[in-house]
Amino acid sequence: MKLRRLQLNDTVHLLPNLFTAANFVLGIRAITLVLKGDGYYDMAASCLMLAMLCDVMDGLVARLTNTTSEFGAELDSLADLVSFGVAPAVMVYRQSLIIYDAAHWRGPAHVGFLICAVYAGCAALRLARFNLHTVEESTSFIGLPSPAAAGVIAAYFMLVESGLLPQAWTDVATHWLLPFITAALGILMVS
Repeated sequence: MKLRRLQLNDTVHLLPNLFTAANFVLGIRAITLVLKGDGYYDMAASCLMLAMLCDVMDGLVARLTNTTSEFGAELDSLADLVSFGVAPAVMVYRQSLIIYDAAHWRGPAHVGFLICAVYAGCAALRLARFNLHTVEESTSFIGLPSPAAAGVIAAYFMLVESGLLPQAWTDVATHWLLPFITAALGILMVS
């Protein structure tokens, strides 16, 4: 009986894309956890941290297996937009900014929505610009990476949900500091 050698050349191209798909699914899961209610922010933040790990792994596996492609780069950017652009914006909106849009007085019109739109829009611009960069530009700083910005927001939620901060500090930070941090992170991504 003759043993046949497995041909893994075609399946090796799937490995980085599987990590990218996991990144995307974790971003969607973070959004759905936040929409469930207040008790799920720590799990949503953990999903974002795992999505960051998957984002690192997809690039690493693609380079190690020499399977980088334009398709993989575009798919990675779309997954990053969901996980590191939209999911953190939804988390911040649901926890902190919804009160600005739901108030009867609505002082500054829909400020909560605008802050989230700035953050997610800047993440989209950052990822689009990253996909278009040339080899010469790759040695220069082109703004805060979107996973790092999402990591700051996820770390905030992990810290708040851990109970290490007094409730008074948590309330002030959530309603006054977090909106400014979110807007600043968005602007830093395109700086």
